[in-house]
Amino acid sequence: MTKRNSDTGKRETMTDKEIHSREAPIVQKQAEEALARSEALLNEVQEVSRVGGWEYDIQTRHLTWTDEVYRIHELPPDYDPNDIANDIHFYLRDDQARIEEAFDRAVTVGESYDLELQFMTAKGNHRWVRTMGRPELKDGHPTRVVGNITDITDRKQAEEALRESEENFRHFLDDSPLGVRIVTAEGETMYANRAILDIYGFSSLEELRTTPVEKRYTSESYIEFKKRYERRQQGEDSPSEYEVNVVRKNGEVRHLLVSRKGQLWNGKKQYQLLYRDITERKQAEDKLQVAQLQWSQFLEASPDPMWIKDPSGRYVAASKTYFHVDPSAEGNIIGKTDAECFPPEKAAVYVADDRVAIETGASEGEFTAVGDDGKLRTFLTKKVVLRAPDGSVAGTLGVSRDITDRKQAEEALLQARDDWESTFDALTDMVTIHDKNFNIVRANSSARRMLQLPLSGNLTNAKCFMCYHGTEKPPEGCPSCRSLVTEQPCSSEFFEPHLNRHLEIRAIPRFDTHHQCIGLVHVVRDITERKQAEEETQRERAFFDQLVETAPEGIAIADTQGRIMRVNAEFVRMFGYGVDEVVGQCLDDLVAPPARQEEARALTRSTVQGGKNLLETVRCRKDGTLVDVSLIGASILVAGKPEALYAIYRDITERKQAEAQLRQSQKIEAIGTLAGGVAHDFNNLLTGILGNIALMRGSLPPADPLLENLAAAETAARQAADLTKGLLTFSRRAMVSAVPLDMAEAVDTTLTILKQSLPATMDIIRDVEQPAWTVLLDRSQLTQILLNLAVNARDAMKGKGTLTIRTRNVTIDTAYVHEHFYARTGEFIHLSVTDTGPGMSSEVMQHLFEPFYTTKPIGSGTGLGLSVVYGAVKQADGWITAVSTEGVGTTFDIYLPRCLEEPMHSFTPSPLSVNVHGGTVLVVEDEPVVRTVTQALLSRSGYTVLTALDGASALNVLRDHPVGIGLILLDMTMPGMTTSEIVRAIRALDPTAPILLNSGYTSNGAVKQMLEENSVQGFLGKPYDLDQLLGKVQELLHRS
Repeated sequence: MTKRNSDTGKRETMTDKEIHSREAPIVQKQAEEALARSEALLNEVQEVSRVGGWEYDIQTRHLTWTDEVYRIHELPPDYDPNDIANDIHFYLRDDQARIEEAFDRAVTVGESYDLELQFMTAKGNHRWVRTMGRPELKDGHPTRVVGNITDITDRKQAEEALRESEENFRHFLDDSPLGVRIVTAEGETMYANRAILDIYGFSSLEELRTTPVEKRYTSESYIEFKKRYERRQQGEDSPSEYEVNVVRKNGEVRHLLVSRKGQLWNGKKQYQLLYRDITERKQAEDKLQVAQLQWSQFLEASPDPMWIKDPSGRYVAASKTYFHVDPSAEGNIIGKTDAECFPPEKAAVYVADDRVAIETGASEGEFTAVGDDGKLRTFLTKKVVLRAPDGSVAGTLGVSRDITDRKQAEEALLQARDDWESTFDALTDMVTIHDKNFNIVRANSSARRMLQLPLSGNLTNAKCFMCYHGTEKPPEGCPSCRSLVTEQPCSSEFFEPHLNRHLEIRAIPRFDTHHQCIGLVHVVRDITERKQAEEETQRERAFFDQLVETAPEGIAIADTQGRIMRVNAEFVRMFGYGVDEVVGQCLDDLVAPPARQEEARALTRSTVQGGKNLLETVRCRKDGTLVDVSLIGASILVAGKPEALYAIYRDITERKQAEAQLRQSQKIEAIGTLAGGVAHDFNNLLTGILGNIALMRGSLPPADPLLENLAAAETAARQAADLTKGLLTFSRRAMVSAVPLDMAEAVDTTLTILKQSLPATMDIIRDVEQPAWTVLLDRSQLTQILLNLAVNARDAMKGKGTLTIRTRNVTIDTAYVHEHFYARTGEFIHLSVTDTGPGMSSEVMQHLFEPFYTTKPIGSGTGLGLSVVYGAVKQADGWITAVSTEGVGTTFDIYLPRCLEEPMHSFTPSPLSVNVHGGTVLVVEDEPVVRTVTQALLSRSGYTVLTALDGASALNVLRDHPVGIGLILLDMTMPGMTTSEIVRAIRALDPTAPILLNSGYTSNGAVKQMLEENSVQGFLGKPYDLDQLLGKVQELLHRS
């Protein structure tokens, strides 16, 4: 090793001292020569290897470089390297810290280093160097550091180029569409590009390595893989190219074509595998196979004859149906031309058609042939040219279709179109066809006439709303607008003033073949007459409904089976059912009581057969009560056939009751008339009896024993008189004096008398409303009414119980009168008498007011009590009713009309003194006994008596005695002339003479009227005694 002395620049060997001490000059010379040769050799080696050496003495801090070091740094030989800091600055900035730290550690701690660094030479050239330093230690401490520096620029550049080449290759592999994988002989993957990872769906090489092989293949491909691997392990050849099916990470199967090639890599046998994804190709091949199969099957199954020819015109394929079209084809045509298969003229036509198809791309034509059925049929043949991918002609494809049916259908369609045109124009409805803008594109004859459109030719500027409505836009609620929006048929009815017609409009959307709405079919029907008919029907229906619903009769309409279809309000009210309860029910089962079921069914049968039935019968309400009805049943005929039936029910319960009451009233009136006549005759007889008794008593001495007999006869006569008086009261022929009475005062006065007549064991309850209204009534009659009712109650209760006498001021309205025919509206005093007796049966109630009818034992009553009450109430212009429930008691209700006059208080008239002054009395009497007795009584009393047996005789007497007659005693019931006629005739002859009427049977109204008119001055009822006769005669004579 040599060094350069920085002071002298001379070279010397490192072992000079040893040589000088040991060797002789010759040896020294030999050594120097050897050394020189060694140095020269070393320098050559360093220059060739580009390795320079250096040495650093730690103690002296002296640095020595070899010549190569200067060359590497491109420094001159006189450069002093001992400035370490300056030496370090030759290194690039990033490497300066590394070399400085490594050199410092070698000097301080004796740590060797070996670094590859970059630096810039003195001439500015960039180089790579490898610098190494090795400390030498003495006693464990470094004394010097020796090292070398090698120019590795070329190597680094080569490495960089290799790295870039490898990087480019890697990028090439990674960007390759082919999958690339390098595996060891043991199957371990050393490299895989992105394409192979994408094929498997893996994200990294590690995921590929860790996924078991059996999961990367389908089961079939995995078996093939194992077979290939086993053959390679056994040294056998395996295919260098094969197909596999791999399973991606997501389970998808891909088809791959694999190419395998062995190679050495780092001295080891490895395999390079290239993967091509042929999935799409395999799928295309599969589709092609399927398509070929389908095409073959299509040819076999095609109902239309089909064939394919090559460019030379030879048949390469044909369907079985081909020979159905052209039976003249000779045998199998495959591989033959038309000239070889068909007659010349036919072959020429086929060849010409092929030429047209090749030249123009397609040809089409029709021809006729005899089909399998022996009939002439029409075929449509189409031919198209087949071209190869390069555009050259690959052949022709031909297909024929039997269009016989289509041709016939087209002809039928043309006929149908003509028929449709005829029908369209023949429609009475107005039919127009619109586009979406409401333009009328077509209209039938009816529409053209109504809308005044041209009867032929195309329509222009014809908007439907202008034609139909005379407006600039569709009206509100237009069905055409709705139909265009909803694409559904729409319709409406309205009156169109523009046409003055009722129209029914229906809009039906029109669609093209893509189901796009292209307009409307607009159908308009003139329904004016129908509307008028409907309105008339509605009016008739409304009238019918109003008539049915407001009818006072219950009406039911049923079908021919008797099931109810409709009932009116009165039916509901009459029978108590709701409408929902009766509709659908059998009419007979619903309202006919069990005892009338057969009658009802027979009536229904007769009605359905066309009969009309009218009868009075009984029907049953919902609550089970019976109702008397007048029933009309008839069938409803439609076109002469019975379609339904109706039943009209009139509730005649009140009428039946009224009829019964009328019959009862008529019976009582008849009895009253009879009783009155009997009473009249009795009273005349009694008048004669009592008069004769009076005459006999006057002619006998006071002690005569016959007087006792006369008294007994008089008593019997007076009892008979009372009996006739009751009969007259019942018949309302009794003479009464009605005065305004305060009802409360009158009842109280009568109760005072009643309490004396009734036993103490009876409780009497007075319930009189205050203030009580006034009634016009004879006071004695009120006493008779209450006394008779009280006595009847006493007998019914056997002297024990409660008698309630109650009065109320009431106003009778029309509703009450509607339910009680005998009543009338107005203000009334309601007098009721109620007992707590055993009540009466319905049988007794039917004869309640009949004279002489009694339930008492024989000899216990006359049967005239209630008859007297009835007659008195009737004579007072009122009415009486009775309500009785067996086991509960009886209530008599009496209604007496209110009198608006002030009540007259009771008074006792002072008796007139009988002071006979004499005078002339004319007795007019048709009964001889009465006339004779009256004449005798008056004569004995000092009066001059003239007699007449009838009215005419009386007038003759008056004419014979124009003066002197002071009183006329006139009987009211005589033959010849009526009482009024006699009175008027008497007044014509003598206006001043008092007239005293007398009768045993008369009309109270007639007497009252004559008394009020003062045409007569008094009344004396028969029978009368001497005192009554003389009192009345004296009173009138005294007045006159």
